[in-house]
Amino acid sequence: MLKLRNIELGSGVPKIIVPLTGADVSEVRTAADIVLHAQPDIVEWRADFLEPLDETQLLACLHELRLSLGKIPLLFTLRSAAQGGQAALSEEDYFAYACAAAVSGDIDMLDIELESESASKLVTLARETQVASLVSYHDMRSTPVFDMLYDIYQREYELGADVCKLAVTAVEEGDELRLMAATNQFASDNKDAYLIGISMGELGSITRIAGEFFGSCATFCSAVSTTAPGQLDIATARSIIAQLHEEGYNL
Repeated sequence: MLKLRNIELGSGVPKIIVPLTGADVSEVRTAADIVLHAQPDIVEWRADFLEPLDETQLLACLHELRLSLGKIPLLFTLRSAAQGGQAALSEEDYFAYACAAAVSGDIDMLDIELESESASKLVTLARETQVASLVSYHDMRSTPVFDMLYDIYQREYELGADVCKLAVTAVEEGDELRLMAATNQFASDNKDAYLIGISMGELGSITRIAGEFFGSCATFCSAVSTTAPGQLDIATARSIIAQLHEEGYNL
């Protein structure tokens, strides 16, 4: 099992990650109060929403969150515009901010974009600083074919990711099934892999609650505002996930 503070990924039902955003320390603090009330398993801070995005404010927000979250693990994410985020960053700035977060001592897991030129260096840095690495890939427009989905997981896995994340967009019926099938196949072929597979959009909502059945160890839900198409609110997702598990349909 992959342990993040008091949370074990890969054990029991999929863990619920709730994103948190804010343009400055004050907004982040307010959002944190709401998110904490929802009692997520893991909190994701989307640093790409900061205005302005600079290292001083970034580190101040991180420290504020660490003090607020207590035992709840913190995932740091700086999502680039190319991957559906708010930040139009150079490779140098992306690497610098991710490094600052990793060495801050305030985070438990670092989101690393697979397509970043510094992905390999950041995975190594995360390992050296005892921070879990979540290597991610997002397709905001479509769902690739099965072999391409599988290959993306393979690239993340070979990079040394502690968690491999794949989020694609369902634009027609069957896209969500292809994402689940590719995730399930990769999980079957690689028993030591920790995967998060999400199909974004209304058609993909099933993937956010059914991870236990196709090899996805966590899901993303909303408590304040959604950060991706098709996100369910945490109360709804938690209830359905628990009911499915308790009824004995878990594998």
